Amino acid sequence: MAGDRDEQASGLMARSRSGSIRAKQLADGTEAFHLRFFANGDRPTEVLHERRACRCCGGGWNRPRAEIELQNILARVAAGVWQPRRATEPLDRGVTWRFDQYATDWFTRWSAGALGEDRPRESTVTLVRDWVLRKHLLPALGRVPLDDEHMTRERLTDFPAIAAAIGVTVPTVYYHLAKPPPHGGGVGEARALLTLLGYAGPRIGEALALRFRDVRLHAAPRRLDVLDAKTPSGIREVHLSPELAELLIAYRHCRRRDGRPAGDDDCLWTAARGGARSYTWARGTVARAATIASERRAARGLPPLPNVTPHTLRHTYISILLLVTDNVTYAMEQVGHDDQDTTNRIYRHIIRQRQAHGTAFDRVVSEARETLRTACSGGAQTGLKRVQKGPV
Repeated sequence: MAGDRDEQASGLMARSRSGSIRAKQLADGTEAFHLRFFANGDRPTEVLHERRACRCCGGGWNRPRAEIELQNILARVAAGVWQPRRATEPLDRGVTWRFDQYATDWFTRWSAGALGEDRPRESTVTLVRDWVLRKHLLPALGRVPLDDEHMTRERLTDFPAIAAAIGVTVPTVYYHLAKPPPHGGGVGEARALLTLLGYAGPRIGEALALRFRDVRLHAAPRRLDVLDAKTPSGIREVHLSPELAELLIAYRHCRRRDGRPAGDDDCLWTAARGGARSYTWARGTVARAATIASERRAARGLPPLPNVTPHTLRHTYISILLLVTDNVTYAMEQVGHDDQDTTNRIYRHIIRQRQAHGTAFDRVVSEARETLRTACSGGAQTGLKRVQKGPV
């Protein structure tokens, strides 16, 4: 028994002295060294950055220095004096950073991809710099210190001061602060696919091949970059409606929150092995949605939907697009038709309906005028008779 206890104790001692280093390359080309080791019954991680002047660890680390630091940490753990690393104090010790100083430091590291995330697109960097920071946050909070005494809730909720600083009315500030986030309940794969097919009209193969880098949500115009061999550049730009753009933003947020693939190179609809979803999955998703819709229609006494496929939603999108715009060339560009005769032939009934609607509009206006003329004429004759009879 004593020998077993000694063996177990020696095993624990060996485990407590073990450690590992995992190097991870960041988006700015530098490396971060993750030091993992056992301490106090736990397995903490300390991160050392190769990037110079890092505020969390001092920066300037390389693999040999990281290995030496790991051995020093293990020695401190064995001696019982190890403590978790604290962030490096700024050079101006004792002076609180202002918001503009903190924002500058954060923006520099974030735009370079040094925060462990994907490097943002140039359009996103421009949006955050010119719109979020320069237009809104810096004018209102730029010189406010970041200590508890000054960065208070009262200062942050001084809506008249914020409105005056950014050049808008106070009700506008209240409106944007009170506006609920879109699709707070979450957006799943089925909802995102159905909305995209009905609101943007891509072919199902084009939709399933989309990756998150192809969804441009943070620069005007917000659009999809769809691979299309019929387009001279090989890329067809499909403009997004505001509702569709907000839904896709919420969809990516939900995937990240749930730990599902949502990087630039990941497909919008990802199969179990990481590739794109199949046409069979998409067709089944649309069929299930059509069945639910038919059941709800039946409950209201309406006939069921006809056979609905992913291409049905594309036809629906094009039909609505031709109903709201007279620019057939623009519609062709959005849906990838390279022949105007094709568009006119397939959707000629929509064009005829538009003309019929114009005729019906004129007919309704004409009938309204005739009714008004009759009413006015009858009223005049009644008044004339009253004048002839004299006062009652």
